[in-house]
Amino acid sequence: MRYRLNGLVSTLALASAMATAACANFNGDVTGTGGTASSTGGNSSALGGGVSTGGQSAGGNGAATGGSYNGPVTNLDSTKALNALTSAEATQLCNDTYTYFAAAIPGATTCKWKGLYFATQSSAPDQAQLTANCKNQETPCQSNPAAVYATPSCSTPPSDCAGTTVAQYSTCVKDLCAAFIQDVATIPDCDGFTKDYWTPVWNILTKYANPPTPSCNLCAGGLLPPSPAQP
Repeated sequence: MRYRLNGLVSTLALASAMATAACANFNGDVTGTGGTASSTGGNSSALGGGVSTGGQSAGGNGAATGGSYNGPVTNLDSTKALNALTSAEATQLCNDTYTYFAAAIPGATTCKWKGLYFATQSSAPDQAQLTANCKNQETPCQSNPAAVYATPSCSTPPSDCAGTTVAQYSTCVKDLCAAFIQDVATIPDCDGFTKDYWTPVWNILTKYANPPTPSCNLCAGGLLPPSPAQP
């Protein structure tokens, strides 16, 4: 049984009905091993569960605009198995992951994606309204792109997950960010976005809900990582 992200259930139900093309393979080749960045964590006892990050983010000033941070995903012990994390460490890892998303993904990419995602779900009667729906989400986001990832939501590692370490998890997160940036770049911005691109948007959502990249085969396939494509 694979453990899935709490925030993806309704989105994937809609995505599976709309998506008509197969997911593409990841092109990201970035690796990492964990290291020196952290956030303050929260009160959740599971790996995530809707805890907002607080205090200093992993990206420092880079978290405000995104895309300027190439540091580690977390400062947790990179050799520790995911199922050996304490509740506090699991919460920190989830928080650190979303802080890393906000810092490593350019703000322009984050806000563009938020606009495209919303426009795809909207019932726009014509192209003008579709463009307006997209911009109505993209433009406000540009003042604070990090807010898109302000509510961490992660699944809990299965109890038998002794073969996946924090370092391997961090590699997966970095690969996800690198590939997500490339994928969003393949879709036009709000001015060029049409209904023809609805399927590619849903394909991206589906791809990151169940990433096929080898680096994200966490806990022998029993743990799905957080998705940078879930605004």
